Amino acid sequence: MQHRRFYYYLFMPYFPARPDQWFGGGICKHKPYYVHEAVDGKLSPPLFNARDRPYSFYARAIVLSNVFVYLHLALIFVLRLWFESNQIRVSFWQLISLGTTSFIYFQIRTPGYPDVLISIFILLSFIFVQDTRSKLSLFVLSLASHEASLIIWFSLALTLFNAKGFIQFFVISGIYIFMLFALNDGIAGVLATRNLGEKSNLMWILDDPARALMGIVFSLKALWIMVIGAITYLLSKRRTKEAFQIIVILLSGILMIFMGVDTSRLFGWTFMAILISWKVLEHSEHNWKKIINITLIVNLLIPSVDVYMFGQPVIMSGFYQYIFSFFANF
Repeated sequence: MQHRRFYYYLFMPYFPARPDQWFGGGICKHKPYYVHEAVDGKLSPPLFNARDRPYSFYARAIVLSNVFVYLHLALIFVLRLWFESNQIRVSFWQLISLGTTSFIYFQIRTPGYPDVLISIFILLSFIFVQDTRSKLSLFVLSLASHEASLIIWFSLALTLFNAKGFIQFFVISGIYIFMLFALNDGIAGVLATRNLGEKSNLMWILDDPARALMGIVFSLKALWIMVIGAITYLLSKRRTKEAFQIIVILLSGILMIFMGVDTSRLFGWTFMAILISWKVLEHSEHNWKKIINITLIVNLLIPSVDVYMFGQPVIMSGFYQYIFSFFANF
């Protein structure tokens, strides 16, 4: 019971108080709630029209918001399972600090994205160390959730699979890429679906590279210290293969930001770089516990910010927003 209360408390600072915020500000603001309008620019029949059918909207909002809450709880449970399987003791406040990085908080602030499922699938693939079939099944489920997950899985494949498993992974990837291009008018058709405001993601980044860099930095916040520290430590011990693994994950995150304009969210898919770095430092021959704790404290003090290639960055609703709005009044 104590653990169950802990997980609910974890989400209390983040979760919006009003049902009209449960589907993201872009979908539910001063107009009928067209679910797909903020996603692909097309108007669909109003599933959640709070103006014409307020009771229906609130009833459905409550039901779906609870579905999203339990998905997020599942992510936290699997995250704890990963820590336990790697013999890392993590306390309440440490998990809270980790939860302020984009791969967790963004899904709570803007529920409905498939990222939460992909994060669960990736974590489970690292837990099922010996089971190649399970890992390949999780890979296929990730592809079914979001095609861009292929990029992250490629960065993890050499670590997750043996030679036979990697060949199977490569064959599945090839079949998926062929189907993706065949059903979307080739590479041009796939890339066109990601244009926003008649601009490609590449043009958005080239026009404002500093904003893209800002999204990358805020995605991991102070936990960059942990990642850089682990890479430096591994290189100093000539464990280049493990250092290269973390670097490849980070490079895949740079490719990810070309998949959309929500930079901090997309780079957050590299969260395994944080966890692997944590594991390396925790099990190293030196005592890194003090540095890990200081890093996590600093991480808590830095606000969680959503960075997009357009508009203003958004401070996470809840605790951080209250603090910054309080100081803004002075």
